[in-house]
Amino acid sequence: MRNTTIVPGPARTDNDQPLSRLNGPIGSRLPCGGRLSIMNCLGRRTSCRRSRLVIIVRKLRSFLALSGEERWTFLISLLLLPALAVALQRIGMRRTRSWLEHHVPPVAAPSASDAATRAPRMARMVNAAARRSPYKANCLKRSLALWWLLRRRGIDSELRIGVRKKDNALQAHAWIELGGVVLNDSLNYVRTFTPFAGDVMSVYRFLD
Repeated sequence: MRNTTIVPGPARTDNDQPLSRLNGPIGSRLPCGGRLSIMNCLGRRTSCRRSRLVIIVRKLRSFLALSGEERWTFLISLLLLPALAVALQRIGMRRTRSWLEHHVPPVAAPSASDAATRAPRMARMVNAAARRSPYKANCLKRSLALWWLLRRRGIDSELRIGVRKKDNALQAHAWIELGGVVLNDSLNYVRTFTPFAGDVMSVYRFLD
């Protein structure tokens, strides 16, 4: 009988797994040592895509649920805010406001109750556009945009600018009022500023 010598092979490691185990059921161990199966990875990616789609659909439904005036205000503000930034930098505050005043169509003023209802909604849309725009508009640009959009609807609001001294520095802030009611900012925050009366353009350079 012929003697047969059996030569032992190299020690088997976790990475040297049979093909049957790699193609095994969901939950089998992967060669990299991870416990998450390929199907679970794909499932998570699909779940993430589905979650993003749900968020987009939800936001779209919320947008479509707005009134036509609110949607118009939001979309116009997305374009108006960066345009105001360029205008203020190139031609200054006085000429920018003068240009806005000369580009207001003649419209009938709404009733006081109607204006009091519509103006806060428009203010929320301008602020929402400022939050979602790649360009982050400061208080003056948001207030100018709202002031002009209200004027186009026949609502005559007031652009107010106030100042305060904090940490030995002069700070200024702009907001819009309608009948003494602050539209586009927190009343508690606005109260920390002393508003100017009359010509307030000289404090423009301090606005943050």
